[in-house]
Amino acid sequence: MVRTNIEMSSRIRVRAADATDVPALVAIDAIAAAGDEARARSIRRWLDQGSVSVAEDPSGILGYGVLEYTFFEQGFVTMVTVSPGARRRGVAVR
Repeated sequence: MVRTNIEMSSRIRVRAADATDVPALVAIDAIAAAGDEARARSIRRWLDQGSVSVAEDPSGILGYGVLEYTFFEQGFVTMVTVSPGARRRGVAVR
């Protein structure tokens, strides 16, 4: 049986990130994973501000997004990152 993107994405859940997610977020962020400490610090700062949501399925975290209100007090998506293995599965549209 061939699964469509819609069927696969229906198992994806979005939730607020917490401090225990830092290693997974750093691992799926290509820049942070390459050793960029500034990006890793940004991830921790966004988490401390409560600005990060993660998309996950039973296999774990697939991606994350950062929504901040620093642009004239309007919601602004600062970052969207999806792990390479989860791309084209509807993760970022959640």
